[in-house]
Amino acid sequence: MKNTLIKVVVLAAFAACPAMVLAGGNNQVAATNWLVFFNNVAGCATSPCSGADVVVNAGTEEEPIWTNPAEVSVCYLTGQVVQANGRATFAASFAVGQTYGCFWPLGGTGPGLAHIDAEVHVVLQQHGAAHRPGEGLVDQVAYIEGECNPECEDTQFAIHVPDEGSPFETVVPMQRTSDGSVVSRSESTLLREGDGIRVINYTRIKK
Repeated sequence: MKNTLIKVVVLAAFAACPAMVLAGGNNQVAATNWLVFFNNVAGCATSPCSGADVVVNAGTEEEPIWTNPAEVSVCYLTGQVVQANGRATFAASFAVGQTYGCFWPLGGTGPGLAHIDAEVHVVLQQHGAAHRPGEGLVDQVAYIEGECNPECEDTQFAIHVPDEGSPFETVVPMQRTSDGSVVSRSESTLLREGDGIRVINYTRIKK
């Protein structure tokens, strides 16, 4: 069900912007952007929240009880084929209350975006060399670890924590997951509005 929902979202985006799929082949990379919503930051062990807060064992090692105290959802934002120069802009909106295209690692959708003050992590996943249309490209830009060619890898991230001084817009650089270093001339912008958020990520990636 998770993959079916996400694929429907992506196909709808392609119908609105068919140029997104008129690519694929040598020197082009398929990539997706995902949002991790931490709706209850009080449930996180650290600030900002981390991957360790997505699924928490409230039991013991022998008898684990997996919980979601940070009220996390992982949600599809958008995907595309990045051209040979490596420059990429990902932009989309996400509504408060939306769970379509979302999942929680232990099953179900999770709460999606429960409110605009959630802590939002952007994750860029590379899926390797882009397939040609009709040869697996849709799966590459629709799913987490979809049509890996030959591997899928989370290569960049950005963290948006609501700022008391300017709660409606935050701008941070993209960082490499390998070492936390900043990607040169990259920028992740998050606009918080009454009915949702808008996310614009500009970065550079390598094949």
